[in-house]
Amino acid sequence: MPVKHDLLKDLSVTPELASKLRNENPHLDRLFAEYKDKDDQIVAAEKDNALGISDEALLKLKEQRLLIKDKIASYFSESSASKV
Repeated sequence: MPVKHDLLKDLSVTPELASKLRNENPHLDRLFAEYKDKDDQIVAAEKDNALGISDEALLKLKEQRLLIKDKIASYFSESSASKV
């Protein structure tokens, strides 16, 4: 059964901090939207394979989602580093 990823939990980030940084940074907000879109595509493809997506195409979507996640994580790393 496909499961949506809890990005904030994965990154150990509070919803309040995520919301604050998203409001301050349109690029970060766009990355969150892209991540959600990729995650939705993956969940739909895994749900019942109704899209007829190949394993290779699904893997590519997951790789793209991971790249977006890494970009988002870097924002939070920078944010916490600037507070030290």
